[in-house]
Amino acid sequence: MPVTIPNGEAVPVRGNGELLFKGGVRINGVLFVPNFKCNLLSVSCLTKKLQCAITFFPDFFVMQGLRMRDLIGMGECVDGLYRMGTMQKNRRAMAVTTQDQWHKRLGHPSNEKLSRISVFKVSNSNSKDSFCDSCLKAKLTRLPFPISSIKTNECFDMIHCDIWGGYRTFSLTHGSYFLTVVDDYSRAVWVYIIKHKHEASDHLITFCNMVQTQFKRKVKRVRCDNGGEFVSNRMKTFYNEHGIQLETTCPHTPQQNGVVERKHRHLLEVARALRFEANLPIRFWGECVLTAAYIINRLPSRNTETKGDKFAPKGKAGVFLGYPHGTKGYKIYDLEKKKIIISRDVRFFEDNFPFSKTNNASNKGDDEIVANCQRPHIEEGTIEINTWPNDQDDPPGTSHQDESTQPPVNHEEPEATGVTLSRTSQRPSMAEISQTMGTESSSLEENRKENSESSNFDIKIMRKTKPGSKRLILTLTVFFSFLLGLPWLLKSIEIYRSPLPFRDIDSLSNAIDSIPFVFPCKFHVVFVNFDHSTSVKPNAENLGFLVSSYMSQYADRNSICGTCDGNYTVSVSLDIGDDCVEYEDANRGISWKCGALSEFNFDQIAEDDEVFDNYLQSVVGWSRVYTAVVVNTGKGDRFRAVVGKYRHAWIVGRVTEINLLAETVAEMFMKIFVSGAKDEGNIQGEFMPVGADGKIVLSFNLLNADPRDWVYDWDFREVDEKLLAPALEALGPIANISVESQVLYHTPKSSYSYWDDEQESHIFSTKDLPFFVNSNEWHLDTSIAAGGRSKILQFVVYVPSANECPLRLQLPNGEISVTNGFISPTWGGVVVFNPPNCLENANSMHPLRHKISPQELNHIFEVFMGQLRQLFGLKSTGFYKGALGTSILLASERGFTEWELDALARQHACYNLQQCGTTLGSLSRLVQSLPRMIIKDEIGKQVKFSLEAAKLAQNNASQGIYDASAVSSRHARSLAEDAFFHPSVMSISYYSFEHMFAVYSPFFLPLSLHVILAVVREIKRYKQESRKYAAWEAIRKQHSD
Repeated sequence: MPVTIPNGEAVPVRGNGELLFKGGVRINGVLFVPNFKCNLLSVSCLTKKLQCAITFFPDFFVMQGLRMRDLIGMGECVDGLYRMGTMQKNRRAMAVTTQDQWHKRLGHPSNEKLSRISVFKVSNSNSKDSFCDSCLKAKLTRLPFPISSIKTNECFDMIHCDIWGGYRTFSLTHGSYFLTVVDDYSRAVWVYIIKHKHEASDHLITFCNMVQTQFKRKVKRVRCDNGGEFVSNRMKTFYNEHGIQLETTCPHTPQQNGVVERKHRHLLEVARALRFEANLPIRFWGECVLTAAYIINRLPSRNTETKGDKFAPKGKAGVFLGYPHGTKGYKIYDLEKKKIIISRDVRFFEDNFPFSKTNNASNKGDDEIVANCQRPHIEEGTIEINTWPNDQDDPPGTSHQDESTQPPVNHEEPEATGVTLSRTSQRPSMAEISQTMGTESSSLEENRKENSESSNFDIKIMRKTKPGSKRLILTLTVFFSFLLGLPWLLKSIEIYRSPLPFRDIDSLSNAIDSIPFVFPCKFHVVFVNFDHSTSVKPNAENLGFLVSSYMSQYADRNSICGTCDGNYTVSVSLDIGDDCVEYEDANRGISWKCGALSEFNFDQIAEDDEVFDNYLQSVVGWSRVYTAVVVNTGKGDRFRAVVGKYRHAWIVGRVTEINLLAETVAEMFMKIFVSGAKDEGNIQGEFMPVGADGKIVLSFNLLNADPRDWVYDWDFREVDEKLLAPALEALGPIANISVESQVLYHTPKSSYSYWDDEQESHIFSTKDLPFFVNSNEWHLDTSIAAGGRSKILQFVVYVPSANECPLRLQLPNGEISVTNGFISPTWGGVVVFNPPNCLENANSMHPLRHKISPQELNHIFEVFMGQLRQLFGLKSTGFYKGALGTSILLASERGFTEWELDALARQHACYNLQQCGTTLGSLSRLVQSLPRMIIKDEIGKQVKFSLEAAKLAQNNASQGIYDASAVSSRHARSLAEDAFFHPSVMSISYYSFEHMFAVYSPFFLPLSLHVILAVVREIKRYKQESRKYAAWEAIRKQHSD
């Protein structure tokens, strides 16, 4: 099979095999081509076959595994090609040590920072203020602006002028700028709205003339910027003619005219406040600014305060005498000086008359006068009619007119006045004439009636046809159709809310807040080798009560959530050979095998505590009962207390005093088994190492400071399987824990250490630890699974460079850390690993690649396990120092003992339920306060499942199943957090009625108004036409009669 090279020539392949590089890198499928002068590697094939990532640097490259980020290989760049193999170390001698050259190399830092870098050994030959042209060009800043020392003594000695604008919106006067003039002495302000900047010159001249005319003062100095409207030739001529001194600011330096600049800000703040309060459109901004200037001039100011006697009275008593002629004020008689004064600043007290005998005047006379002023009473609906003689056809003073010109009679509402007027008057003589005519004149009579009806018809108030109802029916049909469609409209704006069990949420929150969450605990005390000769046997019946009383004292001191305060039982068993005596609650499923310890030599128990601990476990079993075995050997002065890795402990030695023994057992039960042997007995909520979703991500990182010195790798998979897996399995009920790891090859730290000759190492102080964490935290990458509300704990192994090796950590008390590591409560832990013989390897010209040995790796992870225990609030040492002595704490192969896991389960279950109740209570109050908040079904299901998990956790806790209670409480808290922080709640949480009207009113309000108005207008028209027809019918009926 030939291979085609870039020039198009086909080169034959002679063989196929595998290639082994230095360092163990093996590549399969390598083609043997004798005609090639150099060996070539395909980057794409290499990354696919080795499942690695290749990072190319200018001088070398690094190959790392995709999963573990371990180092696979590395090489250097030679003649433009990257070659596999050992990378040559490039060490250059620092021949140049002058401060100026290091100053240029390091990006022109200040001399103060450069002098703090001791490794460069810079000289101090240059002065502090040495000249550097690049620094002046790059770092030169503006000089500070001192407070002006110029003070004016009179008004208008100096004025400050400036122009603001142009604004994007024109004012009502079509202006986009305003000129501001501020008096330096009084800080009074004048504002002129202008269209263009050149108008400011005219207004400034007008202002100076106004000052001279109105205030009899002359402007002496004008301070402004270099705008053309202030420094034009015309203005300079005006300044010279009036003796005004012009002061201008430096270019681009508005700070020198700060008085008017600050006044601009004051004006705009007040103007904006006025506009926002009145909800004015933006086009009224000019009027707002003018009003703001008016208000500011009338508000008190430090510059306008009266410089007089601070404690003199500000007001005097007087009598109001009237109004002076030609003066806008009041005439006041000064009671103190006995003279008349004129003032406008007057406050009136209308009930106080100084010259009267009584200060309270009576207003009864005025009330009586007002009461006697009766308005004429006119009864509604009455009409006054003047009568005249019957023989007169018309009332006096009237003339005969045609009937068509007379005002029509109103027939629409005849009952309004109770008066009926008739325009036809039939006389008896006319009636007699009509009767004599008989039937012969019937046709004439009909014609006369028709003519009479026609003459009485008025088109404005009558109609001869009955009004049609088609228009009314059509309009009402449209209106009722609109009403029928209204429910569909309301349905379209309905907010969906999944029903939430508010009553269950409130009951859970109230139960958690009012009643501390206490777990049931069972304790058992076994006394061995206490025969009839001892003092314990006669008092054995009271031992249970005595231990319980001491336990109550310890519980009262530390009554917290997640303990067994007041919810525990104590049983006592007395083992005397083959005979057992049980007291108190020993019959509740608690049994002890008599003579179970007869095979042991109690003098040799202290030699092997592990063996005795395992034997006690086989005797007691896996019950959830905390057992304390007290063995009386009758030897020694004191007894020895040991706490095993299960749920039991033992006390061996000479027992002489019952009270001391009972108090020791009580302290062991409450302080160790219940509280977890912690100093304060509680895990603070803000330091809980478990995320809100019940997950923890343990990120283990191996950081190499400089790959040019050495590169270290580790076998993390073996550590994970042997050391981490048992511990993570033990912590399974507490949290869902995942593990990640990575190896980084270039992570220099930003802080520096110093060399200590006595320790023969570099010393790194703990006060600089935040700089170390902050500088390396961005290197510590985690997976996507670590996002969200999961808690991330970083555990870092730092390998220093040759310049800082060996590196030791100094504690705040000045001592060197034994573990060479430190812990951060909310972040994780760090261990510094110094390569062995690092001083000798530092002189090597080739970078060395190593792997941390299993022994060193086990030691490092033992430190990590101690740090993890401290993060969970447990002790990292094997001793507990109590009030009555020190107890030995045996360690478990899994990293956590059974009684420690019980304590963690109780405390985390209690904390999770508290957080669950708080979160659900907050969600309940939020939803009830916003009636139109969108609640999806998914949120309702999460709340329902959270309540069910919380109830299950409470039931498990009441039965003493601690691990199951912790698991259920973790799920309850996670579901409550998911419901509260649901994306739908955060994005479209509230849709108020105001929003609904704002959205739908522009579409439906105009249509509904038109429909309603059309219906009202059509009904009124139909009634009016009906009244016209009724009036015509009434006239016809009258003529027919």
